[in-house]
Amino acid sequence: MTNNKIKSGIIKRICQFCNSDKSWYDNKKKVYLWRKINGKYTCHKCYMKRRIIFKDKRLRVFEKELTGICKLCNRSIEKGEIKQTQFHHTEYHDNNPLENTIEICVKCHYDQHKTTRKRDINGRFI
Repeated sequence: MTNNKIKSGIIKRICQFCNSDKSWYDNKKKVYLWRKINGKYTCHKCYMKRRIIFKDKRLRVFEKELTGICKLCNRSIEKGEIKQTQFHHTEYHDNNPLENTIEICVKCHYDQHKTTRKRDINGRFI
């Protein structure tokens, strides 16, 4: 069984996580973009909440999602105080990329790395 609804002869996709029938709209292609995960459709917003970059690899995670609230400063995306949150590793584990992570805003993430890591000649953290 898929998560589609048929409405007046048109198949309407439904997100498996938030039950939305809308996704990100690509103006060039003139279509809504959906991701198919485990045979079910996922809207762009839910897909991005479940995607992380770990050791230069993009991974999809389903166990934990971003809530939009920084755990250090308590600012929120919903209230318009910040635009984005990210997972920050307090300790890295090769076999479990989400172990020892906290969700923090970009500013707090920068501040965390500023005190613990150095930058290369291009300004990227090393």
